[in-house]
This record gives sequence, C-alpha cells and structure tokens, in this order.
Amino acid sequence: MTATVSWPLQGLVGKVLDPVVERQVEAGSTIPLKWSISGPGVNAGTVTSVRFLTDGANYKMVKSGPHWHLNVQTPKTWAATSRVFRITLVDGSTYEAEFTLK
Repeated sequence: MTATVSWPLQGLVGKVLDPVVERQVEAGSTIPLKWSISGPGVNAGTVTSVRFLTDGANYKMVKSGPHWHLNVQTPKTWAATSRVFRITLVDGSTYEAEFTLK
C-alpha cells in the first residue's frame, strides 16, 4: 500500500488497513468502520469517498470529521468473494483494505 497524505489517518491504519491482517466477515453482515484524521483544516469534507469498489453495499454514515463512523451493510451475494474497500481524502490520497466474505 502506498499513500501520500496531508493528514495522519488513525484507527483504520492499525486495524482495518494493516496489509498483514486477514479481514473475514460474513456476507450480509454490517461492518462498523471507525477512524480519525487529525490536523489543521480537517472537517467533514476531508473524506471525499468511502466505498467498496464493487457496487451492492449500503452505507450509513453515523458520524463524520474528524472522527468518522461508517456502517457498511454487505450483500449476501458477496459470499465466497473478496472485495476492496477504499477511503479517498480531499488531497487525492487513498487507503484500501481487502475483505474476504464468507
């Protein structure tokens, strides 16, 4: 994973975005994702996109900037697949995590 960021991303980096952590979830379940970004100018607009790269999931933003909490409802049809989740920041940097759905 390569990213150049203007702000430090905390929370997801050590848990969800760690490249050596295996992330298995049940297809059809809700994945709660939480992270923080700190630094000058951080606000709700700092994160421009949060989504799986495959259509089909439903998203509910519970709280945003500087502490984000997103619930992602995965479809049952994603069983036995892997899907990539991406966070995009206003500076163009991205963070990705792969989830295996069982």
